[in-house]
Parts: sequence; structure tokens; C-alpha cells
Amino acid sequence: MKTFCRALAAIFLLCITGMALAETYPQRPVRVIMPTAPGGGSDVPGRVVAQKLWESFGKQFFVENIPGAGTNIGIGTADRAKPDGHTILVAPEEFGAYIMAELARWGKVIRDANIRKE
Repeated sequence: MKTFCRALAAIFLLCITGMALAETYPQRPVRVIMPTAPGGGSDVPGRVVAQKLWESFGKQFFVENIPGAGTNIGIGTADRAKPDGHTILVAPEEFGAYIMAELARWGKVIRDANIRKE
């Protein structure tokens, strides 16, 4: 019974901490990276979403277009960003299909090479 009470208290504290953290996000302006040129296919929907997020959270969500190299420059910039939730990538629809194709291709290479994940 004592262990159960301790576990319940720990869960309660984690929930309270999680709620406190959720209330403070975002702590600063959020960078929304679009790896396409301004006016591109994903630019307008991305800007609309950023505006709605700004209205919902009451904090600034600013859009930064970083085109070039077939979206690789913008995607690389988002990949190198600090993983704190203050950088969001809005990628074109084709990007998801590309990633799935690459994962399938590299998955086959890994299987064929008999590489095991430790």
C-alpha cells in the first residue's frame, strides 16, 4: 500500500509539472521554417497556420522562407535547430513521400548488409 501511494504521488507530481510546462510554452517567439520560396505551394497554408498559432498561444510565430537546393537548405536549418519546440518545419507534401521512399530504400540496404541496431 505504501508503494502504491508513493507511485500515485509521483504520477500526480509529474502531471502537475507537465501542466506547468504546458502553460509556459512558447517562452519566446517560434520560428516556422518553410524550405520553399515565398508564394510557393506550402507558403500560404504555412502562413495561415502560423497566424492561427499566434492567435491561439498569444506568442509570436514568425515564418522564415529558406529555399534552395530542392528544400535541402531549409530542412537542414530546421534539423540543426535546438530541439526545444521553438522551431517548426513546414515541409511540402512531396517531402513526406521522399522520406518514406528513402526509408524503404535504406531499410533494404541495412537488411541486405545485415546491420543490426544495438
